[in-house]
Amino acid sequence: MARLFRTSLLTTMTLVLIAALLSWASEPAAAALGCRSSASDTDLNGDGFDDVVVGNPFATVNGRAEAGSVTVLFGDADGRIGEGARRVLTQASFAGSDVEVGDHFGWSVAVDDSNMDDCADILVGVPGEDWNGSADAGIAQLISLTPNLDGAASTVSATTISQAAVGGVVETGDQFGTTVALASSHGADNSLAAVGAPGEDVGSVVDAGAVNTFGSSYGSLVGGLQVEQGKGATPGTPEAGDRFGAALLIGRTDFPPGNDSGGRDTSFVIGAPGDEVSGHDDAGSVTTLGITAGEVLRYTQDSSGVPGAAETGDLFGSSLALSTTFAGPGTRQDVAVGSPGESVGSVAGAGSVILFVSENGGLRARKTFTQATAGVNGAPETNDHFGMSVALRPSAAAYGVALVVGVPDEDVGSVQNAGLAQLFRVGASDASLSPGPTYTENRAGTPGTVAPGNRFGVAVGAAQGLDEDIIMFSSPYADHGSVFLTAASHTTGNTPVRSWVPGRGGIPTATAGRFGWALVGLRNG
Repeated sequence: MARLFRTSLLTTMTLVLIAALLSWASEPAAAALGCRSSASDTDLNGDGFDDVVVGNPFATVNGRAEAGSVTVLFGDADGRIGEGARRVLTQASFAGSDVEVGDHFGWSVAVDDSNMDDCADILVGVPGEDWNGSADAGIAQLISLTPNLDGAASTVSATTISQAAVGGVVETGDQFGTTVALASSHGADNSLAAVGAPGEDVGSVVDAGAVNTFGSSYGSLVGGLQVEQGKGATPGTPEAGDRFGAALLIGRTDFPPGNDSGGRDTSFVIGAPGDEVSGHDDAGSVTTLGITAGEVLRYTQDSSGVPGAAETGDLFGSSLALSTTFAGPGTRQDVAVGSPGESVGSVAGAGSVILFVSENGGLRARKTFTQATAGVNGAPETNDHFGMSVALRPSAAAYGVALVVGVPDEDVGSVQNAGLAQLFRVGASDASLSPGPTYTENRAGTPGTVAPGNRFGVAVGAAQGLDEDIIMFSSPYADHGSVFLTAASHTTGNTPVRSWVPGRGGIPTATAGRFGWALVGLRNG
């Protein structure tokens, strides 16, 4: 059985780079015109209301297929997330970027305040961008919407970053920008960003993958670390097709343990679903990296205490979710890890989810479940891919933590690959997992209907705003795509519903595309 790797980043060079990520000028950032403190991490235009961003990387822009777009859904005074004005951003929205076929702008999106000006920013992945003559090398773009005094977002500015910013080599097929993550330090004068490049070749090892970390000094991204398996003290061995960085989170956590007075750290959680484990290709792994303490932990299904066993094609680490931001000793943090390729009995590709909880400076597996688990909707079927998407959000104490699991290739009746998603209530005890409502496109309030290949639930998300909590489910293959929302105050299903669809509710009509491919709406705190 493979052991849980627990190491420290001890080299002088690595420690210097980590310090560079966290040490910025001490002068406070000047608030952008119109920005004001709203205690919200998702307020893009400084009006005090919660906004959300939806990616459509397959949208046609200026006649160029799959150039991509993101739609910003601003909040307004009624308190509902994303129910105010709408704005579509493309690479034509700001200077210095070309709109090209296959760029896939909006493949991944993240939102937080990167320059501490009380307005959130958007980090957008563009993995299909041809850069410096290298096809599909990929870039990421940090976008700020500078408000006028009335809070209307008038000016769009973008900072473009590539792997060259961390001393890497821009190469064909890196797919830098496949995943992005962004987190402010909530009151300190810095923030951190990370960009995954799962197509990165490590030496001669094709598609081993890498994660590139950046520090933000008041809006200017500064290169930090390029994290690869086997580099420095990062555990693992780069192997062809590992795709390290194909899933990515960043947040304030107590795993690995930090070195500040509260025991917290800013941590990256990195999935490598193609990782070979104990001789099994595509078994998958998850690595956590604490920036402050510099400690790295690696988990596989062969790690001590983790249910199951590493098997070929499990794809453990394909999806990741974090329940809450660390708020001090005793803060409970859950991490959900999807293994959509997991075999359930003899059923290949049925899929599973393992729920971990933070404990003793690491993660402890508390429960694994599949469609064979009591209360879970459906039954294990070949290539259902249960756990292809996951989302977690903290709920009121009476309801525990809400978990959302997407099953995009589930057949609904005789309709193939129609897709579904299910909510669960995760209680404080390990055994407490209460099934909640199941959603398909036959459910009342969904914008579409069950149809072959819609893949409802290919992306799921959770947003906790100042006045409203929501769960989001996307159906990007239905026409030009759609997003279905339900309130997430509990998991009984008796909650208000609404939807976001191109061409409806003020959302501009999409020119082709897959609206809802990427969802973002980060919690406060």
